[in-house]
Amino acid sequence: VDAQRRIKVQNQVRRSRIKRIKSIKGPEYKIQQSIIKYLEDRGWIVRIMAASMYIYGFPDLWAGHPKYGEKWIEVKNPASYKFTAAQLEFFPKMIACGCPIFILTAANEENYQRLFKKSNLWIYLGGYNYGK
Repeated sequence: VDAQRRIKVQNQVRRSRIKRIKSIKGPEYKIQQSIIKYLEDRGWIVRIMAASMYIYGFPDLWAGHPKYGEKWIEVKNPASYKFTAAQLEFFPKMIACGCPIFILTAANEENYQRLFKKSNLWIYLGGYNYGK
């Protein structure tokens, strides 16, 4: 009986976590889709890092290119954006481990060129420079 109750509670917790994940396809989703197409048109392989109850705090996209290597990309709506608590905790750890994160806000050449410079995450986090 206790094991069944524990399983029931665990399942309720999992369902509540899943419900918190946004499924709305708003402006940021549209920007993300256009960025994916923009990158794929230039030879990149792109994967969406969808949040789940097991994976959270990761950037939105992983992109790999035979010539340019791999990049972690967080898509933000330039009109209105914020970081989740998990991102604020995990992004600095990724950067400390040599995994720069690039913030892209549109599918255009200016944003594309950000991938070949120093990580611009610190600009969007309010000015703290996390390095690489």
